[in-house]
Amino acid sequence: MSWDQFCSSVKKFAKKTADQIDYSADLANLNVKLAMAEKKVTDTYTELGKAAYAHFSGEENGSDEVAKAMVQVNDAKRAVAELKLRIQKLKQDRAKAQEETEEMAQGQKVAEEPRQTPPEAEEAEEPEQAE
Repeated sequence: MSWDQFCSSVKKFAKKTADQIDYSADLANLNVKLAMAEKKVTDTYTELGKAAYAHFSGEENGSDEVAKAMVQVNDAKRAVAELKLRIQKLKQDRAKAQEETEEMAQGQKVAEEPRQTPPEAEEAEEPEQAE
């Protein structure tokens, strides 16, 4: 292995490592946001329950509070769905990038391998000697 090949290998490894770190950080960030959004769904369901109880028990006229809580629940559920889609897309993009990298690496290996001539072709290339 020449020095240039060694340097190229080190650069590829460093880029691959940096890409993996970026991917892991992005995925962790989205998972934290997802957990927060799911907690908000739970909290808004709690508020909806409190408003509904107050409304139906006759303690207060909470129809406005029930409607407001329902909107909040829907918004929170929409945020969870969007985050799940972003996570799924991130994972799909990562898988696609890995496949492309593997295909490129296989293509380079094929190009680096010396071509060997099959024995039959070598025999055909040799001129016949006259006796």
